[in-house]
Amino acid sequence: MNPILISIFLLICSNMFMTFAWYAHLK
Repeated sequence: MNPILISIFLLICSNMFMTFAWYAHLK
């Protein structure tokens, strides 16, 4: 795969994980 696509994919995954963790912390 394209390294740029991999970096973008990892960035999106980490961002979604942080958002989910922050949301779960508020509950």
